[in-house]
Amino acid sequence: MDQLDLLISGGDLLELRQVESLTTRLLFLGPPSYVEREPGQYLVFGVRPFGTSLVGTSLRSEVLYESQTRIIQLDPATAAAQFAALGLHEINRDRWVAKPAPIVARDLVRRLTQQVSIAGRAGDVEGLMILDPVAPVRFYRGRWRTLDGTETGDFVARRPQAYGADLWCFVRVIEGLPQQLIDFPVDHPALPGRDEAWRLQAAIDAVRQEPQIFRFRSIQNNTSHIIADFFGPIPGWAERYLELVGLAVQRADRSLFSYRVPLKAKPDLQKFLTDMLWMRVTHEGGTE
Repeated sequence: MDQLDLLISGGDLLELRQVESLTTRLLFLGPPSYVEREPGQYLVFGVRPFGTSLVGTSLRSEVLYESQTRIIQLDPATAAAQFAALGLHEINRDRWVAKPAPIVARDLVRRLTQQVSIAGRAGDVEGLMILDPVAPVRFYRGRWRTLDGTETGDFVARRPQAYGADLWCFVRVIEGLPQQLIDFPVDHPALPGRDEAWRLQAAIDAVRQEPQIFRFRSIQNNTSHIIADFFGPIPGWAERYLELVGLAVQRADRSLFSYRVPLKAKPDLQKFLTDMLWMRVTHEGGTE
């Protein structure tokens, strides 16, 4: 994920749809807020104007910076009062993650396929890039390509617009020509379209029995933590879950990003990713 995506998923920036437009999205500074990771440990996020410290001068030296995340440890008995005095608002853990409802991968693909079936004609779509479902799931950037005139099927794709970033969409292609398409987001207009697109691609991969992969690996001389490596992007709500249980670290070779996770959080993280994104876990030296 690029830095802008990380700032959005981490709550420092808010990406919201312009009221009068279905496609225009604007960035706003996230309000100063915090969420409890565990008793006494808090994730703080948001931006104050003019570079003002998020937690004031009194607590600034207590903040631990890890990649895009900021963590502070306070006495849980007085933390709420301290944050309130600084103007930080508490966000409930479930509200912070804001994950969608669980669904069977095949049902998600079927629902979006039905929606694209009744969509209007795509017309001439120049510059369309598709996520190739048969390309290796371990190399995300290598999965993107242009149409070569032979494709028939439904694809997660991006299409350019006159102003702003390329739009995320789901497109039906017949013999290399786009026929119908729907733009993301479909279910939640206020959320970034890429979140729904990435989850749909994860479902497509799972239905093809080539699910996306994450890897656990040990850390030398560290028996309390492990590293979780990811080879493709995940929706913002999954990224926020990772920020609650782990810390972003330098990625390993050939992975897209990595997190250091307490060993005690491993079972819940594995269940979260397999339930919500149908991913398969691998370990150094083998596959589970």
